[in-house]
Amino acid sequence: MAVGLPVLAAPSGQLGPLVPAGILAPLERLEAGAVAAAIKDLAGDGERARALRAAGTAFVAAHTRPVEAARLVARWQAWWPDLPWKADAGYEQPSKA
Repeated sequence: MAVGLPVLAAPSGQLGPLVPAGILAPLERLEAGAVAAAIKDLAGDGERARALRAAGTAFVAAHTRPVEAARLVARWQAWWPDLPWKADAGYEQPSKA
């Protein structure tokens, strides 16, 4: 996803919710022939591949470390609005002698 390719994966664990969201294409069976057929089907369906690529790219952009960190800081700021959230709050530059 991060490099802009559509993703095929077994929809288990944390990947399960990504299938109905259209972020990845499910592999129903993990045998080599079934995986090869799924790849061939996706390669032959440009519209579906582009849709998966767009959804995956958007998902990755929304879940990078800087974006996740910004969400966390925003949550903290909402929880503790009285803290000095400006980067330079309470800091004085040392005097130049």
